Amino acid sequence: MGLSLPPDEEPAAVEIWEDHIPAWNAWCAIGGQMRGLSISTLAGAYVEWLGLDYGAAKAGLDLAGIEVSPEIWNEVRVIEGAAIEELNRRGR
Repeated sequence: MGLSLPPDEEPAAVEIWEDHIPAWNAWCAIGGQMRGLSISTLAGAYVEWLGLDYGAAKAGLDLAGIEVSPEIWNEVRVIEGAAIEELNRRGR
């Protein structure tokens, strides 16, 4: 998704509460379905991340055999919002 860490920066350890594991598993199955808009200016070019393509996300979940309740989908959307914020912050 265009996010890379500098060579000297180790990723922080992440702990996920057991209740959130289904949403995390769903996100892992569809996180590659983020859509972005390529923007070029005189100052340079970058991608403005827009969010998940929900049609592609549904297909990915179906193909992975993951059933998502409305509650889990809401958690996936929280993850999506944080991903958009982080990707756009790092992308410029």
